[in-house]
Amino acid sequence: MPKNHPAMGHMVMNFSANLLGLDNAATPFGIKSMESLQELNPDKTKATNAQIMFLCLHASGLTLIPTVIIADRVALKSQFPTEIFIPCMIATFVATITAMVIVSFKQGIKVFQPVIVAWVLGITAIFTALIVYVRMLDAKGIQLFSTSLSNGLILLIFLLIIAGAIYKKAPVFDAFVDGAKAGFETAIRIIPYLVGLLVAISLLRNSGAFDFIMEGIKAIFAFLVAMHEL
Repeated sequence: MPKNHPAMGHMVMNFSANLLGLDNAATPFGIKSMESLQELNPDKTKATNAQIMFLCLHASGLTLIPTVIIADRVALKSQFPTEIFIPCMIATFVATITAMVIVSFKQGIKVFQPVIVAWVLGITAIFTALIVYVRMLDAKGIQLFSTSLSNGLILLIFLLIIAGAIYKKAPVFDAFVDGAKAGFETAIRIIPYLVGLLVAISLLRNSGAFDFIMEGIKAIFAFLVAMHEL
């Protein structure tokens, strides 16, 4: 990718939204990222390596604070809505590293470069420290920590955006309005696909296919728990 290409900013915003568990906010940025990367694609009928790498990293969805999931658990009167904090962090981190390694291997990218290794080890150390710290907290402490951390990260990203705009002497409000317009246009374009997904999900749920799959998954995990207890 060329240096300072708009796709880089779109991808950073997509990863940031996923990091905070804001899946709905990540979708428009993901679409804009693929559109920006498509501009660099010499063969419009075939995805580039950059598009494949981005798609896999987006799908793995590295999540630091599962905001939406915690909110859903609160709405469903869960006794410990934040207990999903550590499992989501571990699962998405492992998924992201796995996706990066597999795609890098397929694309012939040398993963064991000092810069890449330093970033991976640094992020691993941060996640490990967070997990160790959270395990020392009680349920109320975890909820307070996750809420404070998510709110702090959102505020930090907001301040960094403003600081970057001031540094580059960019018109912040005009850029915000243009971005809102582009986001609205993107939302309109994806409505037909969302309707199709909702119809398909409704058919699967009403036909009982979801219940059949869930019962199968329950049976598998119950078997694994029983084997572990033995």
